[in-house]
Amino acid sequence: MRRPVLVSAVSTTVAEITFVTAVVLSSTFMLSLAAWIRSNAESFAAKLIVFWAASYPILGVLAIAHALAPNLQYARYLYNVSVSISSGVPLLVFLFTLAYTGRTRWLSRRVVGIFAGWYLLLATMAITNPVFGLAYTEYVAVTGPITYVYGMPTGLYSVVSLPLWLLTVAPPALLGARAMADSGITRAQTASLFAAFTVPFLVMFLWLGQVLPVPADGAFVMGAVVSGLFIGLGVYRYNLFDLVPLAREMVFDELNDAVIVVDRDRRLLDYNYVAIETFPGLEGQIGSDVTDLLPALTGDEDSDSDGPFPSSFTTYSDGEPRVYDVTVSSLPSEENCHGYGLIVHDVTDRRRRIRDLEQQTTQLERFASTLSHDLRNPLNVAQGNIELAMEEGASERLERADDAVERIEQIIDDLLTLSREGRTIDDRQFVDLTGVAEAAWKTTATADATLEVDLNPDTGVFADETRLQNVFENLFRNALSFGDGGVTIRVGREADGFYVEDDGPGIPPAEREKVFEYEYTTDSDGTGLGLAIVDSIARAHGWSVRVTDGREGGARIVFSDVDLVDGPSSAAVQTDGVGQVASTNSEP
Repeated sequence: MRRPVLVSAVSTTVAEITFVTAVVLSSTFMLSLAAWIRSNAESFAAKLIVFWAASYPILGVLAIAHALAPNLQYARYLYNVSVSISSGVPLLVFLFTLAYTGRTRWLSRRVVGIFAGWYLLLATMAITNPVFGLAYTEYVAVTGPITYVYGMPTGLYSVVSLPLWLLTVAPPALLGARAMADSGITRAQTASLFAAFTVPFLVMFLWLGQVLPVPADGAFVMGAVVSGLFIGLGVYRYNLFDLVPLAREMVFDELNDAVIVVDRDRRLLDYNYVAIETFPGLEGQIGSDVTDLLPALTGDEDSDSDGPFPSSFTTYSDGEPRVYDVTVSSLPSEENCHGYGLIVHDVTDRRRRIRDLEQQTTQLERFASTLSHDLRNPLNVAQGNIELAMEEGASERLERADDAVERIEQIIDDLLTLSREGRTIDDRQFVDLTGVAEAAWKTTATADATLEVDLNPDTGVFADETRLQNVFENLFRNALSFGDGGVTIRVGREADGFYVEDDGPGIPPAEREKVFEYEYTTDSDGTGLGLAIVDSIARAHGWSVRVTDGREGGARIVFSDVDLVDGPSSAAVQTDGVGQVASTNSEP
């Protein structure tokens, strides 16, 4: 146990000179460290370390003044001031640890306010102790090579200062857990911090064991040099403040893409396991120029890529090309860019599928074009000759031949439509359903049939107008081909789309799934492509189409997943010269 004695005026001794010199050198080192970090990093975490390092020169001055105090009263005052300042050091370290490990979300305004209020309370109790006696019951003077004092805390102060010990223990615990989870350069970073913030525990044990017979604040100032060396190593060797492991296990290891992290000079700082598997040359090359390890990442100043890296590149493995897309994100501090995060995604298979689809589409278009060209010319010749023969003397055989020619012509038109209309539609415009239905009705041979539109005339949909009109034309022709001359066709609204129905014979339930298949028909004169075209265009819009019963026994073609837009106008009744068109407001 320390032996309490009365403090008398002290004379300068060799021990005191040694102590003062050691504290001055330690304070100078910490001040230089603070200035160096401040000039090299501007992040929030770096600023906290700057404040942490800068607090030790202040504590060093107070420790020297404490050791050379001319009387007990002055020594007590300096001790109180020193305690009020040193109480904030663990708080700075704790805040830095949260920032470094990506836990700043814990620091809400309320929590920060509580921390600030707690520290001010602790500091105020220490400084005002001579007046109120809230912090210490008495001061103990210790004699030896260096004479100094320390206070015996009150019960209240012990309770209030309890979080101080928790804040001292928490950083090494958090950093130790982080170091075990990290890999590569971040493990080295975290290990250097763990060592730095473990030093105060060693100093405390040495002081309590009287191995360091000096004022406590002086002992911590000298011990801070060791902590500073570890932090300096982390900054200089491991780019400590260029990158911190912000939820590294989520950003890196959970991604299926290669992730590469470099500093502003393109030096490799970190990578995930996928990056090593994809580019084995990166492993163990921390600090090397990434463009030397992976030349394909050399940016082209004339390219459209953002930043110093290309937006895509190609490598070759066993003669096989692999194509990669690169997403580059800058990793800024509060003022400057300190590095880049590269997410490298293998798009070889995707681009191959796109290329194959483009080739298939091109081939289909060529097929349709060839079919149109190769068949239309002889058909035109045949049709012309049939017409001439019928003018000279029509016969039943010539009429049948003419019907066959027209049917082939219809097949060609349907094949061309089917090959072109199934493409996904990107550019859409507002189309009112009443208008497009009536336009389709006018271009269809409707005879005595009737069209009823049970829609608000301003109700519409965002679609390709030409293709949507093609849908109605095919549905109208289909209904007319199976119904009698006086068939009624109705267009109306569904809960999530619209429908087209007729009062004809309908479609049996067993056949409803088949009617949209290619070349399916029950009409000997039909092509079997009309409803296939309807289904293709609907899918190109992202809609669903199905067959149900009509309200009067016919077939109802229902379009679902359609975003209808309602207009304010009311409908009117119109009649055209082809067939009757009735428009009402009675939406079901």
